[in-house]
Amino acid sequence: MLFWKVTMASFIVSERFEVDEGQNIACFNRSTAKAYAANDLHQSEHPLIALKTSIFPLPRLDDLDAFMKLGLENAQLKLMHLEYATNALWPSDGPNCKSVILFYRRPGGQSLMSSLDDVFKPW
Repeated sequence: MLFWKVTMASFIVSERFEVDEGQNIACFNRSTAKAYAANDLHQSEHPLIALKTSIFPLPRLDDLDAFMKLGLENAQLKLMHLEYATNALWPSDGPNCKSVILFYRRPGGQSLMSSLDDVFKPW
C-alpha cells in the first residue's frame, strides 16, 4: 500500500490526500500539531487542513471513527469536520518517522469559528 509520494513540497497520503508541506496554516498550529494546506483528490471542492501531530504514545485511531461519524451525520453542529485520520510517514521527517495526520475540512462560510484563535464574546 502506498502511503506517500513526494512531489516537490507536496506529497500524497493514503493514495487520496495531497498535503502541501510548503503551505503552513499558522492560525491552526498548536504546540502538539502543525497545520498544512491539503486537498482531497477524490473531492476537490472541499479544501482541507492536515494536522500533523507530535503525540507519543500514538492515539488509538479506531477511537476517532466515532468522532468522524458524529461530524458527518450532524452537519448542523458547525464543527470542523474530521474527514480522515491515519498514522503515516511524513517525508521530511525521514524514511522511518510516522506521524498521526488528521484531515479536517477547512472552515468556510458560516461556521462557529474560522480559526483556533477566535475569541467569543459573552452573551
